[in-house]
Amino acid sequence: MIDSIVKDYCGESGMKKRSFTKDALSCLFSHSWPGNVRQLKNCILRIMVLHPGEVVSLDDLPMYLDEEDSLESESLYCNTYHEAKKSFEKRYFEKLLHRTGWDLNRAAKQSKMHLASIYRKLNTLNIKVK
Repeated sequence: MIDSIVKDYCGESGMKKRSFTKDALSCLFSHSWPGNVRQLKNCILRIMVLHPGEVVSLDDLPMYLDEEDSLESESLYCNTYHEAKKSFEKRYFEKLLHRTGWDLNRAAKQSKMHLASIYRKLNTLNIKVK
């Protein structure tokens, strides 16, 4: 079903076709979509429009979902503890930096972390400062 939605949309819009990793598909299929097929289709189309790469991974899914989708919390349990923790940290710091305009001093103050700790964490999580 997801492949059909992707194929139809990419064909109509002239976009290069995107694909999903096995984990991402598994997580999408395991979600109970309250809006049924319509909500799933809207989610897939949002990903097609916004995702810059050709492959969508499990870690990519939460950034494209509405808050009410709550797939972010469901995808948490599709990972091991270590993967879930790293995924949470990456999203936390990306959102923190976005909210602070990529000002590391403000981010340190807001998170109550030492600036050097923020630098180390960004490096560990492979987050490039703008």
